[in-house]
Amino acid sequence: MSAYNKAVLSIIIVMLIWGSSFTVTKIAVSQLPPIWFAFLRFTVASLILLCLYFFRKRPAGPKPPLALLVWMGLSGVSFYYLFFNLSLRYTSASTGALLQGFIPVIIAVMAAIFLKERISKRQLAGILISVAGVAVVGFIAAPEAASASYPLLGNTLMMVCILSWSVYTILSKKTADADPIYVTTWVTVIGTLLLIPAVLVEAGGHPPPLPSLQGGISIVYLGAFASALCYVWYNGAMQHLSAAQVGNFLNLDPVAGAGIAMLFLHEKISPLQVGGCLLVVAGVWLSGSKDSSPSETA
Repeated sequence: MSAYNKAVLSIIIVMLIWGSSFTVTKIAVSQLPPIWFAFLRFTVASLILLCLYFFRKRPAGPKPPLALLVWMGLSGVSFYYLFFNLSLRYTSASTGALLQGFIPVIIAVMAAIFLKERISKRQLAGILISVAGVAVVGFIAAPEAASASYPLLGNTLMMVCILSWSVYTILSKKTADADPIYVTTWVTVIGTLLLIPAVLVEAGGHPPPLPSLQGGISIVYLGAFASALCYVWYNGAMQHLSAAQVGNFLNLDPVAGAGIAMLFLHEKISPLQVGGCLLVVAGVWLSGSKDSSPSETA
């Protein structure tokens, strides 16, 4: 299997695992404060990655500057999970999923501006088809819209979250020559440490609650798989795929999340939502096909 095909396969697996995190997190945050839960999750991820990093050979390739790793930690861990969790306090989950569909568009635009990536017509068509599919899924999955207490504030926070992940993806391209485990380890550790001020504010001077057995299992699963393993694969895929292509694969995330929620939380999915999922899959295939890969030079 070529390096390109391995990158495509790994990013698809990442999307499936991240899709499961919707269901796992939904169960866990009913027991734990959201930012405290994020901190525990990434503490587990940090410990696993540190063990993996120190018990292997020295990484090949140049080491990215510390400032770059700090910005990646802020954008991909601290800011993303801070604003994501806060936004869902004020807006509905369906609206949040819909807004997440704009990630590939923002990444493609930022990649064109900052990385000089050219977007082919076929790739652009795939992006638009995927966004249309996410829009269908998001609008149909909006029966809980009444739960949005301050939708304007929540949607604004979600857009900041989306911009944060887009920045992380663009910055990840600058580490393409570095070892993915080295980058992922220190980005995760830095991002976890930078979550501490938000945890203290959330606690309000009180000790945070201890997780139950179910909460502990959720923390370990998300920390080990959805965070440690997936971040390594995500950064590794950035070495062989354009930022716009990787961004478009993120549209599989809400689709996988909806399917897993249907299986384990018994949530219903309408035929129109199934059609939207098919649009997303078609758009990802169109954009991710190798002959649609854009040149990275202006």
